[in-house]
Amino acid sequence: MEELYSVKLSKVIQEFALEELHLPDSAESIDITCSRVNRPGLQIVGFYDYYEQARLQIIGKVENMYLSKMTKKDRLLKLDDFFKTQPAGVIYTSSLPVEKEIIALAEKYRVPLLRTTKSTSDFMAALIAFLNVEL
Repeated sequence: MEELYSVKLSKVIQEFALEELHLPDSAESIDITCSRVNRPGLQIVGFYDYYEQARLQIIGKVENMYLSKMTKKDRLLKLDDFFKTQPAGVIYTSSLPVEKEIIALAEKYRVPLLRTTKSTSDFMAALIAFLNVEL
């Protein structure tokens, strides 16, 4: 049987000085078990084949811009479908604004929602390196 390694979300938050927008539980009690991350552009348009909910999901400027072009109704429907999958966590990059409706979805589906000031590429590279060492 393969041993499952994990890192506490609190360690990720501390390492990257992430802003906590919503935590369903103590960050110390939330385990991250996957070293791979995902930018959920395809999931936002409804494609969930090969989607791994254990991955941390990174929403950067591209995903945010795409979402902003949708009507509010469509945006909330797509994001509801996405948050319903209960990803390990969602991290907004580049200090992007996060609408109160998105925070409400994170609360509804008990998904950790975080934000960083770092750019998407820089943050993803550092996060993947960190998770590879930790896991």
